[in-house]
Amino acid sequence: MQPRGSPYGALGPGYRMREATIRTLIKHVYAHLPFRRPVLEVLRRTVRLPRNLTGHLHFRGPFTVEIDEFHRFRLQHWGYMLENDLFWNGFGNGYEGTSLQIWRRLAPHAHVILDVGANTGIYALAARCLNPTATVVALEPVERVFRRLQRNVELNGGNVTVEKLAASDITGEAPIYDFSSDHELTASLHPSMSEGCGGVVEYAVATKRLDDVLSGAGLGSVDLVKIDVELSEPQVLLGMGAFLSNCKPTLLIEILNERVAREVSDITRDLGYNIFQIVEQLGLVRTGYIRATGFKERNYLLAQDGIVELANIRDFVVQ
Repeated sequence: MQPRGSPYGALGPGYRMREATIRTLIKHVYAHLPFRRPVLEVLRRTVRLPRNLTGHLHFRGPFTVEIDEFHRFRLQHWGYMLENDLFWNGFGNGYEGTSLQIWRRLAPHAHVILDVGANTGIYALAARCLNPTATVVALEPVERVFRRLQRNVELNGGNVTVEKLAASDITGEAPIYDFSSDHELTASLHPSMSEGCGGVVEYAVATKRLDDVLSGAGLGSVDLVKIDVELSEPQVLLGMGAFLSNCKPTLLIEILNERVAREVSDITRDLGYNIFQIVEQLGLVRTGYIRATGFKERNYLLAQDGIVELANIRDFVVQ
């Protein structure tokens, strides 16, 4: 009989070990299943599986992301969460779902679009698919992630300009703080990202002001910018220089802490933006200020009156 108060409860350590062994065996068998991708393609089109199951059903290889019945793009599945979420839940129905749906409304009305902190390029590829005549530029400084971004752009005909650099307020070089694992979600120029974290590595990357990026590409304006750079958003805005005040581009921007919220507010305060907090899987909340809140509310939309009307953004407003 299991002793009272055992940390293993009534089941005992033997059961726990067998359970862990079975899980490991299942993962091993699944990883070596032949024809995994075509089987999962059939499943996702015919059966509605629970998310706690589909999170474990991943593969490696290209698949199609359907934005709507007229627009789709190809994406390489690297075995990570972002691609897996898009594969099973579809565009705008899972991770950053509301942000992606708003991006879908905005992209057709922009001539020059920047994806800053592009990761593997989901926003850039969607923009290019929705607006084939637009100039789309994607910036990603992390080498291993940049290679995946390049692969995705190649899968879609190569019509996105990609640059391996970090947007900042200085053109030159700066240390970036990254994780030694192969994961691709978090790397930052801001040193606080490394505080209290194990496995962080520091190395130098090229940095460039966005006004230098735009001028160097012969672009005289910018209309739509997504900024997700893990605490360096204020520096990206400062690096836009006169493009920010003259063009007043629509901004989809991540706010992770109160310092970023305060600095972004100071930079954009007098530019006439409507401010909306994006609550994922719910909609937009109109607000008069920017602040850091929960994980599902970390993205903000800053847009001028004209684009709010043109892109029917009010359809998403919940309060």
